[in-house]
Amino acid sequence: MDTIRLINAYNLLVLKMSLRQWSILLQLKFGAYNSTKIESNLKRIEKLQSILKVLDDFNDTVATIFAKNKALLRKDGIAIGDFDLLIGSFAIANGLIIVTNNIEHFRRIPKVQIENWVE
Repeated sequence: MDTIRLINAYNLLVLKMSLRQWSILLQLKFGAYNSTKIESNLKRIEKLQSILKVLDDFNDTVATIFAKNKALLRKDGIAIGDFDLLIGSFAIANGLIIVTNNIEHFRRIPKVQIENWVE
C-alpha cells in the first residue's frame, strides 16, 4: 500500500471515529428534545459529557492491537465489525472494561474485559 493510500485510509478512520462520537451525542440530544422533559434531559446529557472521558487518542498501540486481533480472528473464521473491534482495541490499550449487553460479540476479542450491567 503506497503512502498516500495509507494516509487516506488513516484519515477516513479518524473521520469515521469522530462521526460515531458525534452520532451518539446527536442521538442523545434528539432523545432529549423529543421528550416531555427537555431541559432536565439536556442537563443529564451535559453532566454525562462532563464525567466521561472521550478516548480519541488513536495511536500505534491501538492500531497494533486492532491489526493483530483482526488478523487472528480472520484466520479463525470469526467475523466481527471493525467498529466493535476498534472499541475493544481502545479498551485493551487503556486497561478499560467495556460495559455492554452485547457480551457474545465482544467476547470474541482476545484480552478484552467486558461486563453486562443489564443482567
